[in-house]
Amino acid sequence: MVFSRCVNSNVMPLLMPTETVEVKMIPKRLVLIALLSCQIIFLLNNAKGQGPQTIDANQIRCSITVEDSDWSKGKAAYVVIRLENISDRDTKFWAGYDFHLTNMAKEVTSRTYERVGDGYWSPAGMIMKDGQLELVPNDLSKMILIKRTPRITTSRFPNEEIHLRKGDVRQIKVDLTQFLWEDRMHSGWPDQHLFDLIPRGKYRLQFEISIKEKKVASNRLEVQVV
Repeated sequence: MVFSRCVNSNVMPLLMPTETVEVKMIPKRLVLIALLSCQIIFLLNNAKGQGPQTIDANQIRCSITVEDSDWSKGKAAYVVIRLENISDRDTKFWAGYDFHLTNMAKEVTSRTYERVGDGYWSPAGMIMKDGQLELVPNDLSKMILIKRTPRITTSRFPNEEIHLRKGDVRQIKVDLTQFLWEDRMHSGWPDQHLFDLIPRGKYRLQFEISIKEKKVASNRLEVQVV
């Protein structure tokens, strides 16, 4: 579309009398692209916060209880873990899980450093089974084999992404005699059962969840290995 305008000779012309200005119309295709882009951005922003979001360590609360604080060989050592989503939305997370038993003997608690016999740990993974969360020991003999290529096979422990709804509270009951333990000062992967490794005495039990290199620690309970 072309516009022509004559200008009075007494006024300084913005354009010469014979000069024309050409205004190009924006193609409809570009207008549609711009509108679609705006709509996509709106939908993405509107969808933000909807559906499970990746959780941070400070958005989950963890606590433990024991059925019996005296643990003896031949009997189960039951622990109930309570997980609570304290964020304001549905969440999901990958994590590592560990139990810790710390020796409460006076000679241990009076020291400022740790040595063999002062503490033990047991790593675990979390899976969903029949709609319920289940904690399973990290057993080297039960790793999942993954065939990457015809010649390359890797392995990993069972561990899944966990989904918790807003305000969700889950309880998981485990028997620590079925988990594998090792001294915290040893570099070997835990492969011993609780009563085969840990001597009699008083211990402090704690459960830890590691999310994004941060830890969520449960309360601490005293138990007696007899």
